[in-house]
Amino acid sequence: MMTSTERDIGRLEAVAASLEKQNADLKAELAELRDELREIKELIAEIKGGSKVVLWAGGLISGGIGAAIFKYGAIILAR
Repeated sequence: MMTSTERDIGRLEAVAASLEKQNADLKAELAELRDELREIKELIAEIKGGSKVVLWAGGLISGGIGAAIFKYGAIILAR
């Protein structure tokens, strides 16, 4: 028969094992976050003119929308 001390020791060992697993999981997640942060920093460094890219893309999109309205506007309004 187990004594209360043995039960307490068993319970505490289980808690310690659980904490060790949580610690290992957190370390792995932290490593993943560091990798993602490094990738984000690399992307920012590659862009260098991020606002210019956004403005260029916005201009391209708005130009396409404008051309579509110009091309199909008369057809839509004629109905």
